[in-house]
Amino acid sequence: MKSYIFSKKFEDIFTAERIAYELKKANIEHIKGDLFDFAPHKSFTIPKNSGDFRQISIPDQKAKVIQKILHDELSSVLKFSDRNYAYQKNKSPFKAINRVKHIIKNYDFILKVDIKDFFDSINHEKLLAKLKNIVKDPKIIYLIALFLKNGSLFHNKWIDKTEGVYQGDVLSPLLSNIYMHSFDISCEKEGIEFVRFADDMIFFASTYSEARSILNKIKQKLAREDLSLHPDKLYITHKNKPFEYLGIKFDIPNNLFSIENERLMNKISTISKETKNLNLDQTIQKLNEHIQSFLNYYAKIINNYEQLQLLQQRVDEIVISKIVQAKLTKTITRKKDFLHKLSSLLAYTQTDPVFLVRKAYEEIKLKNPKLAAQKTVERKKQNFYKNHLKTTELIISTPGTYLSFSQGKIKIKTHNQAIKKIPFKKVQRIIILTTRSSISTYLIKKCAEEKIDIDFISENVPYALLTYHKTIAKELHLKQLKLTLSPKGLHYTQNLYYAKAKNQRNLLKYFNLRRKDEKLQHYIDKISTLIPKIKNAKDTKNLMGLEAQISQLYWNGFKVITHLSQFQRTHKNSIDPINQALNYGYAILYNRIQSALIKEGLNIYYSFLHATDYRKPTLVFDMIEPFRQPIVDREIISILTKNQTIKQKNGKLTPDSVKLITQNIQERLASFTKTKYGKTTYLNLIHFEMNALKKAIENEDPHHTFFIAKY
Repeated sequence: MKSYIFSKKFEDIFTAERIAYELKKANIEHIKGDLFDFAPHKSFTIPKNSGDFRQISIPDQKAKVIQKILHDELSSVLKFSDRNYAYQKNKSPFKAINRVKHIIKNYDFILKVDIKDFFDSINHEKLLAKLKNIVKDPKIIYLIALFLKNGSLFHNKWIDKTEGVYQGDVLSPLLSNIYMHSFDISCEKEGIEFVRFADDMIFFASTYSEARSILNKIKQKLAREDLSLHPDKLYITHKNKPFEYLGIKFDIPNNLFSIENERLMNKISTISKETKNLNLDQTIQKLNEHIQSFLNYYAKIINNYEQLQLLQQRVDEIVISKIVQAKLTKTITRKKDFLHKLSSLLAYTQTDPVFLVRKAYEEIKLKNPKLAAQKTVERKKQNFYKNHLKTTELIISTPGTYLSFSQGKIKIKTHNQAIKKIPFKKVQRIIILTTRSSISTYLIKKCAEEKIDIDFISENVPYALLTYHKTIAKELHLKQLKLTLSPKGLHYTQNLYYAKAKNQRNLLKYFNLRRKDEKLQHYIDKISTLIPKIKNAKDTKNLMGLEAQISQLYWNGFKVITHLSQFQRTHKNSIDPINQALNYGYAILYNRIQSALIKEGLNIYYSFLHATDYRKPTLVFDMIEPFRQPIVDREIISILTKNQTIKQKNGKLTPDSVKLITQNIQERLASFTKTKYGKTTYLNLIHFEMNALKKAIENEDPHHTFFIAKY
C-alpha cells in the first residue's frame, strides 16, 4: 500500500467548527455555496521598479479562508530542504544571508541565478502530479486544481489560467516550495552547495570551471520542471568581488554588507512618494512602518554606515518639511508639541528630534526673512526687558538680611557676613519679602530722593510701600469722589467687572486651545453666557452676584487645568501651597498697582467696587482685578502644568518656591502684550492703565474701558 505524507481526508480538515473559527478570525459572517464554488480572481496591475507592470490577482474572501485552512494543514506535515529558506516557519531571508556568510568561507566562487517568471511558469500538471504523491484524498487534489485553474477578471474580461500560480493566493508560496522540492533534493544528492529563497538562488564552487558545471546541471534540472533561468540575472564571480543576494551586497574582503544600490534608491524614492501628501502624524506612522521593516531585516545584516546615514538623512528631510508645513498652516504651533510627536519616530541611525525642530524653524525663517528678522528682534527685545527687570529689582527674602548705603552702593549683609555690593544707580525697585530683615534709614532716604519704590511683603501679604507722587490735585480727588458716588460710577464698576470676567474666560480659553477638554469648555461657555449680563446689571448688588457666579466657574476651570480637584480658592490665612502661591503673586502685583495709582495722584481710598474704608486702599483692590488672570494666574498655572513644584515647610512656602514664583511674575511683567496703547510690557501697561483712569476721571468719561487680555 502506498504511503502518503498527508493522509487526512477532506472532511477531517474542513469541519464546520474549523470553518467557523477561520471566518471569525477573518471577520466574515458566513460563506455562501459549497467549498468548491468560489468567484474568479480579481486582477489588477501595479508598477514595478523597472517601470514595467506586475499583474496581481486576488481571490475572494471564501477562497482565502479555504486556502488558509488547507495551507495550515499541509504546512504542519510537509518538510522541505534545509537549503530552502522561503515561506517556512523558522526560515527567513535573514537566515539565508547568514547561511551564505557561513558557506562562502569554504569556497572561492559563487554562481548567482534567478528563475525567470517563477510563479507564472509553474506547470499545473507537474505540480498536481507531485501533489498526488503527497496528498491521499483526491478531493483535496481537486480543490487545489480548482484554485490553479480558476480564471480571473481583468477589466471585466475573463482570463483563463493555464499555467503558473497566483501571487496573491495564500497557497501559492507553499505550492512553489512543493514544486521546487525535487530540484532542491536533486542538488543536495549531487553535493551541490547552495541557498535558495523562492526563485533567487546562489550556488558555491571552488573553481570557475566547477561553477560552470553547476550552471549546466541546474539548467537541465530546471528544464525538467519547465523552468528556465533569467539571462540578465545570471553571473559567476570570485568571492573577492562584490556580489548581491536577496538585496544585500556582499563585499567579502572588506567584511562590508550593504543594501544593493538600486534597491536603496528605490527605497528612498518609495518613502518620498508615500509620504508626499501626508500630514506629520501620518508621515511618522508611514516612516515607522518602513523603518520597522528595515530593522527587522536589513539592520540585522548591513554594516554600511554611509547607507544608514543616507536613509536617515532622507527621513530627516521629510520630517523637517512636515514640521514646516504644520507650523505654517498653524496645525501645530508649539515646539514641545512637535517634540512630543517626534518622540514616537523610529530611526535608521541616531537622530535628534530637537535638531529636526530647530532645522525646521530655521527653514521657516528663510521663507520670510523680513518677518523672521522682526520676530528675532522682538524676542531679543523681550529677553532684554526680562533680564533688565531681574537685574534692576533687588529682592530680599533671606531672614537676617541688612541693607545699607555706602559709597554709591547698596551693601547687603546676612548675620554680619557681607554678601555683595550693588551699584545704587542700577536699582529701580527693592522688594523685601521677609519681616526679619532691616534697612538703614539712609538707604530709605536715598530711595526716596531717587524715587525708587520699596515693597514690603510678608507671607504673601503686602503691608507697606515706599513710593512717591508725580502730582496731586484736590480737584482730581473731588472728581474721583463725585464719580464714585454718582450713577456714572456704576458704568465704571460694570466695565471693570466686564474686563475681569473677560480675562477669566480668555485665560481658560488659552489653556483649552490644545487641551480641547469638554468639561473646561463647559465652564468657558457658561461664563460666556453670563458676561453680557454684566453691562445690563442695574446695581452693584446685582453685579457682585454675577461676579461671584463667574468666579466660581473660573476657579472650577482652574481645577480642571491643574488637575487639582480638591482645590478651593481662599484669600486670607491660606494654609495650602497653591493659594499661598497665588496670594504671593497678587502681593507683588498689588504694590505695583498701588504705586502706579499714587504716582498718577489718584486717591487710593475712593473705590468703585468696594465700600470706602480709610484703613484699606480699596481702589487698588479694584484696579488689580483685570490683571490677576493674565499675569499671576497664568504663571501659577504654567508652573503647575510644567511639573514644577510649589512646596511648603512648616506651613509656609519654601524659599525656592518663593523665588520661583517671584521670577515667573517678574518675567510675565516684562513680557509684551497687545493693547489699545500698542504692543507693550505688562509693567508699562499698569502705568498706562492708571494714567488712562486718571484722564477718564478728569474728563468725567462714563465710557472708560479697562484692559482685556488677548488669548
